[in-house]
Amino acid sequence: MADEDIEEQRVRRGRTRLRRDRLQPFLRRLLRHGFREWSISRVLSGTDRTRHQTACFLRVILERAETRVPVMVIYPEETGDLTNRLLSAAVLWWDRLTRGRRRNGMARMLLLLPETWSERLLLMLPKFRIRFVCYKYQPGDPRSLRQIYPRPVSSSEIRSPYVMFNFAGGVPGPLAEIQTNHPELDLTYRQNRWELGYLGLRVFWYDAARGEYLFDLERPTIWTPERNALLEQHLQNVVRIRRFPPLEPGNFYYTVDHEQWLESLIRKDHRILNPDFTDMIYSQVPTCLDGERKILDLLTATRAGRLAVIELKVEKDLNLIFQGIDYWERVEHHLVQGDFQRAGYFEGLKLSAQSPVLYLVSPLFEYHRVLPVLRRYLKTEVSLTCIGINTNWREGIKVLRRFEF
Repeated sequence: MADEDIEEQRVRRGRTRLRRDRLQPFLRRLLRHGFREWSISRVLSGTDRTRHQTACFLRVILERAETRVPVMVIYPEETGDLTNRLLSAAVLWWDRLTRGRRRNGMARMLLLLPETWSERLLLMLPKFRIRFVCYKYQPGDPRSLRQIYPRPVSSSEIRSPYVMFNFAGGVPGPLAEIQTNHPELDLTYRQNRWELGYLGLRVFWYDAARGEYLFDLERPTIWTPERNALLEQHLQNVVRIRRFPPLEPGNFYYTVDHEQWLESLIRKDHRILNPDFTDMIYSQVPTCLDGERKILDLLTATRAGRLAVIELKVEKDLNLIFQGIDYWERVEHHLVQGDFQRAGYFEGLKLSAQSPVLYLVSPLFEYHRVLPVLRRYLKTEVSLTCIGINTNWREGIKVLRRFEF
């Protein structure tokens, strides 16, 4: 990373830290107004890497007599989807506070969200063994605290809209023709479009919105039959560079989309995860919930019709389990509503009403060591299998360990 980029990051982090420091007096007033009979005994801010805590959230201990209540407050300016990070941080903090004899009457944890935050989080909370109570607040108004959970989730607006995008069955002619001439390329339906890829790297695809065929992910170029020689040159270049061990380790075509690389290898032989899987497997299945678009890595089913969600990671990720369960919850909802087959998925297969199974796949030594702690606080309704594969998976996938929670 260039020196100027490092300096820019340092300045940006400093500004963020200053904004959060300025917000803390307001958040203290918010807590005092909302919990008048309680006193603030401790405030924790900043990053604590040894305990897997992030500076995105303010941690507070409220106290009354012999009772303590932990509170996690999300700063109002935080953007992006931090749901899984919040859940990971909350569970690990709860585990630390209640370990051994230190529980001290601690019976629940409070989560305080800005008014603009999505309430999709509420769908996850019933799956925990921790008693969560969730509130929302208006930034700038210390009297605005209102409880949003527990409440009847089935009647909540957070269930709408749920969207399952249709599966387009027909393969466009130019893609089929190129794939016939280049059998090393994978023809995949991904994110509502057909595309050709090589080891997970998209090389030729159809953009339905623009009505154009494109190639070269680094510099997207419109394809016409007259430009076929350019496409052929691009394909040769990708095949030469995207290999292991790499000839050019810094080249874009090697460094980009490593999870898609792993996905492409698993898609070719997904029965290595479970020999009972059917041939039907879908990549990057898009869904939309509460205005938030999410993409499932892989979706397949057993011969008996039980759906299987496969979530992949090539690097250590503390939030992997909650990301997987978020996808699992979406798939379960679509299953109950009959959305998959209505949208054209799993044609000819009768899907089972049984809840989906969730597979987390990652190099064995990239599984985060706190994964068992996070799983311990989840209820058992989610069937979860972790599969550890070899670190050098680019040379061929081997299942080294399989463990169920």
